[in-house]
Amino acid sequence: MNDGTQAWPGPRRIVVRAPEDPVEAVTEADACDAPLDVDTALIRGPLFGVAAQETEGEDSRWRVVSAAKEGCPQQARDALMDMLWLRAKEESATREERRTLLPWIARLERERLDELTALGTRVQAPSEHLPEPPVRQPSHSVHPL
Repeated sequence: MNDGTQAWPGPRRIVVRAPEDPVEAVTEADACDAPLDVDTALIRGPLFGVAAQETEGEDSRWRVVSAAKEGCPQQARDALMDMLWLRAKEESATREERRTLLPWIARLERERLDELTALGTRVQAPSEHLPEPPVRQPSHSVHPL
């Protein structure tokens, strides 16, 4: 079973030679021309999302609550802030739930939080030790109820 730690048996060699037959020459020419036919090149690195875990009850498995599609950690934290804002605004059944969520939303507007626990749910956004863009300015303001 390969655990991903297998090393190459030696130095990797690249052989450069002239194509031996016309089909190989056409294939090589098509491979060289293919990048020129594309308008944009997409270079992809790690992707980021948000995961949640219930702190109470029997099911304590992590679940993805925001798809891992963001290009940097701050975008995932912004998605978390938007989810909490919508939950506080539209899904909260009581005033106490809103009052619990609003301080977390305010902190996410000011700080780079990677983890928080509110209303029995532990939520994690990614932590990456790479340069990040500044925290975005929210399109809405948080006012206490």
